[in-house]
Order: sequence, then C-alpha cells, then structure tokens
Amino acid sequence: MKYIYLVLLASILIISGCTTGTTTDGTLQIKTKELPQWISGGTATYKPEVTGGKPPYTFSIGDGTSLPSGFNMGPDGTIGGGGTLAPGSSKSVSPPFMFVVKDSAGNTAKISYTIVITEPPIGIFPQEVRCTVNQRCDEVIATATRGNPPYTFQSDTFREGAPPFGTIIDVNGRLTGIPTQAGEYTVGVCVKDTVSNSKCGHARLIITEENNNRINGTIWIGSYSEKETSEACVNTNKGKMTWSLKFSGDSFSGTVTDAGATVSSTCAGAETGGFTTSGTVTGTISGDTFTGTMVLSGAGGTYNLPVKGTITDDTIKATYTGTGTFSGGSSTTYAGSFTLKRQ
Repeated sequence: MKYIYLVLLASILIISGCTTGTTTDGTLQIKTKELPQWISGGTATYKPEVTGGKPPYTFSIGDGTSLPSGFNMGPDGTIGGGGTLAPGSSKSVSPPFMFVVKDSAGNTAKISYTIVITEPPIGIFPQEVRCTVNQRCDEVIATATRGNPPYTFQSDTFREGAPPFGTIIDVNGRLTGIPTQAGEYTVGVCVKDTVSNSKCGHARLIITEENNNRINGTIWIGSYSEKETSEACVNTNKGKMTWSLKFSGDSFSGTVTDAGATVSSTCAGAETGGFTTSGTVTGTISGDTFTGTMVLSGAGGTYNLPVKGTITDDTIKATYTGTGTFSGGSSTTYAGSFTLKRQ
C-alpha cells in the first residue's frame, strides 16, 4: 500500500509540474472576437487582445490564408493598413484569414477574421435660418459631409419638428416658400446619401414680422442735394424727391418724381430755377441695405443714376452717381444724396 501511495503522489507532482510550466494565467486565448471596421480612404492599426498562456507570444497568419492587399501584421500581432471603397459602394468585406498566436510553451490559439472597410459616417450640419412673414424664403437650412455624395435632404418626422406652414425643406437642403406666421421653430431635417446612409438633426428657424418698409405701395418723400458737372460748369441742385415702391421678395420697383431747382452755378450768367424729372427705380435689398438704379427724364435730358443706401422701417438714406444725356449729345455727371421718410 505504501508503494502504491508513493507512485500516485509522484504522478500527481509530475502532472502538476507540467501544467504550471506551460501557463501563467489560464488557457492561451484571443479575446478579440472581431476586428473594428476600417474607414475608406484612411489608415489605422489594431492589436487583437491575447491573454493567458506563457508569454512571449509569436504571431502569424494561418497557412492558406492572407491579409487583404494594403494590410500587414507586425511582430506583436498589430494589424494595420487601409483601403478605399469602389465608387458607389458603402462597404467591403475581405476573404477570411486566420490569425494565429503561439506562446513560448508551444500552445497555440487561432481565430478567423475579416477586414471590413466602410465609408465615413455621414454628417449633417443644421443652420440657423431667418425669414420674414409673407416674404419668399430661400435659405440653406442644412449641409452635409462625408458619406457617399450627392446628398438629398428632407424634413424629419412631424414629432421632430415640421417646417412652418407655407414652407418646405427641398432636396438641396434649402428652406423654401412663404411663411405666414411669425415665431421661432425647431425643425427636424435629414440627409441621405447615394447608398441610403442617413443622418438627422435639428435646425433653428426664426420667422419675423413683415417690416413696414416692405409694404407695397408705400410713399417715401424727402429732400436731395446734388452736384451737376459738365465741361463748362458745376451746378448745385436741390429739391424734393418722392418714391412710390412695390416689393417682391428681396427686389423692389417703383416710380420717382424729382421737383428741384438749380441754386448755384460756377458759370457766369447761368440760369437758375426750377425743373422736374420723373421715371422709375428698381433694385434689390439685403437686410437693411439696397442697391438699384434710377432712370429719369425731363428738363431736356435723360438720366441713368445708380443708387445705393439703407432702408429701415421709416427712412431711406442713399447716395447716387450717374450721367445725364441731352439733345445734341452733350452729357453731364451727377453725384448726390437724399433722405426720404415713409409717409
């Protein structure tokens, strides 16, 4: 019995000695079950997590398999590289390859991996938009980046915030239409690329009340002063100017009447006195500033006078320069300014 006991004890010690000689922290294993995805057009590295066994480890790719083109593996098992998707595709998956790790005791572990390349995630950038009640609105409400252009835009669900009545979000990411009610709105907007990847966000929309200066048929009356320069003389003219305006979105048109008088001249014996011209004015408005042209006739000539200035709720302030052409072919230049008040 003593002999049998000693042999059994010796056998247990031998077995126990073999186990502790081949592992330091449990069974050799690869903890990473799949690799992260690579982004098309970029490069990256990733080292699968290995535990257990008896370090140091050696790494290899299993016989009969290989990493896809553009990728390699370092001596520490780090997989690195990159690739680019074919046009119109959103994802590529490589043939599987075998990732093999071997510890210093000769134990091995292996796992099958694939390299997945995807397009960069699509991004959306909502904008703050400002429009005016009863004025045509055509403003960029969102832009997009990455993904697979070209993009198409649309409203999100009603619960996420619909555009105000009278407006829509078009496929180009613009808020268009004529809003009918003032207020501040949170509007849901989504973008989709050519392979149907999508992203949504929220834009801020501010609709303000219609400015009084945009009311059609408003009359503006005030005074002006100008210098009229010809080859012979420089005249100073002053008078009363009247504009009657109509608006369409950011453009305007109307009539002009100029009832003025020449009050001084550098020419000896030059006539001074009253005159009247009339015509049209057209232009465009951006915020409180505008540019346009007055085209007038009367007092023996025709006048083309580009004008620019500001327009607020009750005041137009502007300057103009241009030319007047008279019968016989003579011409003069004009430079003046005026201030008009809404009536």
